[in-house]
Amino acid sequence: MPTPTKSFVLYTNKISSGSELTASEEAVGYEDDNLYDNDQELTWRSEDDTGEKTILWNAGSEKKVTAIGIANHNYSSSGTFTLKCGSTSDVTDNTWNLTMTDKIDPYKACFFSYLDGSEYTKQYWKFGATEDTSDDYHEAGVLYLGEYIELPRKPSAVGVRYSDDHKIEEIRHAGGQKTIYDLYSIRGYSMEWKALTLTEFNYFEAIWKANKKSVPFFFCLHPDKLEDSLYAITVEFVFEERDNNKFDLKWVVEEAL
Repeated sequence: MPTPTKSFVLYTNKISSGSELTASEEAVGYEDDNLYDNDQELTWRSEDDTGEKTILWNAGSEKKVTAIGIANHNYSSSGTFTLKCGSTSDVTDNTWNLTMTDKIDPYKACFFSYLDGSEYTKQYWKFGATEDTSDDYHEAGVLYLGEYIELPRKPSAVGVRYSDDHKIEEIRHAGGQKTIYDLYSIRGYSMEWKALTLTEFNYFEAIWKANKKSVPFFFCLHPDKLEDSLYAITVEFVFEERDNNKFDLKWVVEEAL
């Protein structure tokens, strides 16, 4: 499959239920079912970080996969990571070696990559990870497998957004109640396109209609900078249709919480 040269998105996860996933191990309370629910705060976790940990997806029938996304993980560039596929659970048809990048503090770790080389349509797909992590276990909040969509045109303007948000934790003491604000930063992009054709605009509208402002997706602005990818949500989607059937679009995305 050709390497993307423009921004690309993975907004549909072909993993449709937790029953399709089988992790090589899982800690109590951190089941592999948590990997497909779009909520990166509910995580899968292994019991330890000894040896390779795997997550096998039995799709039930042959499915084409051209991209993988993992959100809120604790992996780093020191580990070894693969994605394999096959007609049986032995997944011997092809192997991709994946390159993780180190987490950028204070943001959540996000891995998103296209699969280079030939396209494969197989029933079984297996992610494998080998790393001695600082936590002594492997952890991930979301696993996406599916087909990426390359946007039809580069934006005419891009602004990088950094905003602050907070979680509120309430701790009750014998003498009353204390509230703690946990501040953290959120990354994002504000992008604009001018004079999109209807065909071009349909790419963006399909993403908007499928996910709105509530369902996260994986987004990469620059294919040569996969480390800057986001597990994102749409904050703003505003367009204006011109008289000549052309569209101006402003699309704002930011890191999902």
